Parts: sequence; C-alpha cells; structure tokens
Amino acid sequence: MTKNKREMPELFTQRSGRPIRLSMFGFGYIPKEDKNILLFSTMHKGDDVNGVTGKPEIIHAYNETKGGVGMVNILCAQYNIVRGTKRWVMVVSFLIQAIPRRHAEEENF
Repeated sequence: MTKNKREMPELFTQRSGRPIRLSMFGFGYIPKEDKNILLFSTMHKGDDVNGVTGKPEIIHAYNETKGGVGMVNILCAQYNIVRGTKRWVMVVSFLIQAIPRRHAEEENF
C-alpha cells in the first residue's frame, strides 16, 4: 500500500519527530532515519519485538518466508513455458501451469 492512500493513517506515514527504531503496532517501523516501513498482516496481532534486533516479529516472520517466492520466480524464469502476453489473466494461468511442471521436473532428476 502506498503512502498517499486515504486509508493509510497519517500517524504511520510521518517520519519526522519519531525516534529511530520506534515500532508502532498496526504495524509501522523506522529502521533508520528517513525510512518508514509499513506492515500489514492478518496473521500478526501482538506487539512482540525481538530483544536482540529491536525489530517487530512481523519483520522476522516475513524474512523467514520470503525466500520461497524468489526461488519459484528464478526456477520459472529458467524453464519458462509462458507465452508473451499483456493480459494478466493469461499470465496467471500460465504461471499456475508452470509451477507444478517445475516441481515435477525436480522430482524426476
């Protein structure tokens, strides 16, 4: 979600006046000066902060699970069966076919 959306609370988009590494749960986090990370999750409801890094647990959960998406993208790019099209429905359809095909190829080798 971009900062200029009406649904975005102004409190989350402000960077000035907030100390560095201040976490706000609903979820906003400032890792360094002039940078504001806005986090939205239906899975995380608590205000748990990692004692070592000072980062909210939602960031650690994201970092632990984001690798799978990147790997699928890399493998699908290597073995691409998707035709070139600008219609997003067709792109999604082709990717739905490409991912199981890639997994089947991995199991056979």
